Amino acid sequence: MLLKNIDPFVRQAIRGGVDNKLHKADTFRKLHAPDHRLFYIIEGSGTFTVQGKEFALKPCAAIIVQSGMEYIWNTEHARFIAINFDFTSEFDHIRTPFHPIHSENFDKSSIIEHVNFDDIKTLNQPVYIPKASFIEYTLQAMLSAYALKEPLTQELLSAYMKSVIIAVVHSLHATISDGANSDTARRIVTYIQQNYHKNITNTDIAEAFHFNHSYANRVFKQSTGVSIHKFLIDYRINIAKELLRTQDTAVNSIALSVGFSDPINFMKYFKKTTGQTPSEYRKSSM
Repeated sequence: MLLKNIDPFVRQAIRGGVDNKLHKADTFRKLHAPDHRLFYIIEGSGTFTVQGKEFALKPCAAIIVQSGMEYIWNTEHARFIAINFDFTSEFDHIRTPFHPIHSENFDKSSIIEHVNFDDIKTLNQPVYIPKASFIEYTLQAMLSAYALKEPLTQELLSAYMKSVIIAVVHSLHATISDGANSDTARRIVTYIQQNYHKNITNTDIAEAFHFNHSYANRVFKQSTGVSIHKFLIDYRINIAKELLRTQDTAVNSIALSVGFSDPINFMKYFKKTTGQTPSEYRKSSM
C-alpha cells in the first residue's frame, strides 16, 4: 500500500485515561486491539511499551499502534485523546468501537485489517512522536465532529485523520538539516501546522518567535529549501484538496477554513498550485 492511497475510517474519537490506582487487576497491561490506535498524551508520565519497545509518556507525545500489536500502559496516571481507525474504508461497515483486549484473551483472527506500506515503512512499526503538538488542533476538531455526528461526519473525520497521518509522516521524514537553524525551522513548521487555519502572515509567524521577518525567512529557506510563504500556502492548499475531495462544503467556506480570508486569492493560489480551479479539482477527484 502507498501512503497516497489511504482513505482512513475513524471508528471512534474520544478522551480517555489510565489510572492504575483504580485498576489493580492488570487491566491496562498487555493489551491488543483489532483496529489501529492513535494516542495523544494530554497529561501523565511513565512509559508506554509497544511490541517490546518502550517510549516515554509525556504531554504532547503521540503514539500510533497498529492493529494486533501488544501495548502496555506503564503509568500511575495519564489522560489522552484516543482515535480508533483503519487506514482504509474497506471495513467502514464495522462501526461499533472495540475495547482493548488483554493478551491472554486476544484472538489474532479478530484483527480488522492488515496493512503493509511499501513507501513509508515507518508506518509498519509502532510510531512515536515525542513532540506532536502540531496535530492537537486537528485532533480536537475530530473530537467535536465525532460527538456531534452531523451529516458527512465520517467524510470529515476521514479528511482530518488523513491530514494527521501525513503530518506525522512529514515530521518523521523531514529533510531539515541539523543545527540551530533546523530547530528554528522545525518550530516554524509546527507553528504553521497549528495555525494554518488562522489569518496569519509571514510577519506574524516571525514575530511569534521574536525574529525579524527577513531573518526568519532566510533561516527557514536555508533549512527547507522553500520560503515561509510558499510552505504556508502549500500546506493550506494540501488541506483544502483533501476537504474538496471528501466534503460537499462550499468552496468559499473551505477557503476560510484553511486560512484564506479572500476566496479569490484562494482560487488564484489553488489553480497556480494544482493547475485546476477548486471546482475542477473536486469534480476530477470524485
